[in-house]
Amino acid sequence: MTWEERRFKGKDRVWIQTENGTPVEENGKVFMKYSNSEDAKIYRAALANVQPSGAPSKPKPSNSSKRGVDRLVWQTPKGEVLFNTEKPEGLENQASIPAELWEFHTDGACAKNPGPCGWGWVLRHQGEYLEARQFIGHGTNNIAEFLAIKAALDHVKDDAAKVRIYTDSQLAIGIFTQNWKAKENVELVDAVKQAYKRFKKKPELIKIKGHAGHLLNERADFQATQSIKD
Repeated sequence: MTWEERRFKGKDRVWIQTENGTPVEENGKVFMKYSNSEDAKIYRAALANVQPSGAPSKPKPSNSSKRGVDRLVWQTPKGEVLFNTEKPEGLENQASIPAELWEFHTDGACAKNPGPCGWGWVLRHQGEYLEARQFIGHGTNNIAEFLAIKAALDHVKDDAAKVRIYTDSQLAIGIFTQNWKAKENVELVDAVKQAYKRFKKKPELIKIKGHAGHLLNERADFQATQSIKD
């Protein structure tokens, strides 16, 4: 059996269990998940609500989201990930870190909230410096903040790596370190949590005050904002 991409109710991108291209059905329902990762949560859905992945999307009802945000924007960002290796002036005197540490500073930006949004991060590792950013599309500030953290985790390919992430999002700190329950963007939150579980040692997530003169946080904010301007 395999998992094949479909559309749920004509809008959500999902994967359902199939055999020889035919949905595996039990009492009119199929097994479905919102991510194609092996450990993604599996749901049961009515087969009638599942259409081929190329099926035209149905218009969303006006009350489908409190703020009219596309729930799939985080799965299909509009822009490419852009990198910068040139260290800006003023960062020469930053305190050194252990060579084995992957230190990220992440941030999200959103115009009008909801509106055009994007994420940015700064990485220090083994004496190297790297910045990254990506335009997401129409979303919210929280989507951008969460995606910045996920993008940082996804950038590290070594499951045994020691990772530390600084964020100015109190909501992210609450959800990912204090067991707060996510009321919105549940699928995205689950995807970030799955990214955490990949590591043998859970990555650190540390709260930092935004717009308080912390140079690395300011660079992450600059990249997130620049992604929208791009």
